[in-house]
Amino acid sequence: MDQKCKEVREWLSQVLGEQPMPLFEDNVHTVELLHSLMQQNREHDRCNALLLEDYKQKSLEYQLEAERLQQLLMDAVGVSPSALSSSSTSSLQAIVQSAMVLELNSTSESSLMQAISELKAEAEEVRVEKEAEERLVKRLASKAAAAFTQQEQLKLDLARVEQDAEVENAKKQRYLQLTDFLQRKSVDYRVQLKSAQVKLAASGVDPSLYHQSLVTKGEELTKLKKKVSTLKAELNVYKDLPPNVSLARIKIEEAKRELAALDKELEEDFQNF
Repeated sequence: MDQKCKEVREWLSQVLGEQPMPLFEDNVHTVELLHSLMQQNREHDRCNALLLEDYKQKSLEYQLEAERLQQLLMDAVGVSPSALSSSSTSSLQAIVQSAMVLELNSTSESSLMQAISELKAEAEEVRVEKEAEERLVKRLASKAAAAFTQQEQLKLDLARVEQDAEVENAKKQRYLQLTDFLQRKSVDYRVQLKSAQVKLAASGVDPSLYHQSLVTKGEELTKLKKKVSTLKAELNVYKDLPPNVSLARIKIEEAKRELAALDKELEEDFQNF
């Protein structure tokens, strides 16, 4: 601990210089903390020194490279960079920047033209790809619009189907209710009919007065009425015959007798009803 404390005091003395050294507690925790801080500071100083040395080396290399390029420019065109006009310097900087953008190792005209040609070819490929993508986007947008329209139509159809289903369900419920009602009524009517038949049988009512018998009698009565009408028509024809024809009188008498018989039969049928 004494050795670490001594190193800490020497480090603080170097860092602070002529400034008074601050007081600190002389214990294990404080000395360990200051000693760790001292080591980190020295490591940081060492890294900064290495970076500074590296920057100096690169600066020297850049300076030598600049002198070499200036000499090349002087040997090639016989002009010193310092003697160039501002426009020439701007043009030279533009060429340099273009070469950097095109990632060229040489700024010769052939290299620049080749790079520009390749760049144009790449631009054309990009343009073709962009147009293809735009066409694809248009097709997809058209399909999406059609799908959206179809979806909306399906929604409307579904709403109509659901509405129709509700109406049909309501009709079905009413039909089921009506069917149930009719079935119950049918059972009631069968019971009532059976009871009425039993009562009629017990009261000794003539079966000829039942509904079916009455219907049959009614049909027979209708037939008789038609026959009477036919005979009356024939009788009217006979009345138009000349009065001096004895045969016509005989026919009329026969028709009258037949008509009287039918009237009597019809009257009997009415009495039976």
